[in-house]
Amino acid sequence: DEVILTINKIHLKKKLYPNDKLKNNVDKNIEVIKWSENLIVLAAHSGNGKHAYFNHLAKLSIGDIILLQYKEPIQYRLSFIYKTDMLPIHYNRRKKTLILITCCRKHRDKQLIFVAEAI
Repeated sequence: DEVILTINKIHLKKKLYPNDKLKNNVDKNIEVIKWSENLIVLAAHSGNGKHAYFNHLAKLSIGDIILLQYKEPIQYRLSFIYKTDMLPIHYNRRKKTLILITCCRKHRDKQLIFVAEAI
């Protein structure tokens, strides 16, 4: 089954690849870091390169919709955004969650974390 990530606000529509595929690599695509029933974590570059798929994530706002098509479409609403240089990632473990991670352009030692919950 194909998995497609769509964020209409930033005109992003991209196929994701399973963990066992060579294309599941942040230097080639959007990388699937974790995939479980209640938590999906994706990472991609920001910047100017051809693989900077999360380059426009900073244009997102709380409440924006992210769609993940896998067997059936699941809508996620962006619930919070934060900058960090520390793990673990913060989210509500009782909710089905999608987390997007990218580098912070202004602070190269930090990551931008976008947390969206299924609606």
